[in-house]
Amino acid sequence: IATTLAQSPSSPTLTSRAVEPSPRELERMGLEKDFAVSLPVKGRSDGIATVQPDGDNVFVQLKSGIIVCLRLSTGETVWSYEPQD
Repeated sequence: IATTLAQSPSSPTLTSRAVEPSPRELERMGLEKDFAVSLPVKGRSDGIATVQPDGDNVFVQLKSGIIVCLRLSTGETVWSYEPQD
């Protein structure tokens, strides 16, 4: 999983953008892309800490403590949690 950071001029929230491997690279590794999502990150030092699949969902925890639950089949956000400072 590779990410880049993006920030909207109208919003102080940073989000990640996956740097997608080419179809050729995926094929070489026997992989397929199902979906791509942006994740809310807190600053440039934040990033993915853990990824845990569980049934129909995948849980992504960021270094900042943010947890996002995504539907594996679509990449849709089921819920997210952002701890308060």
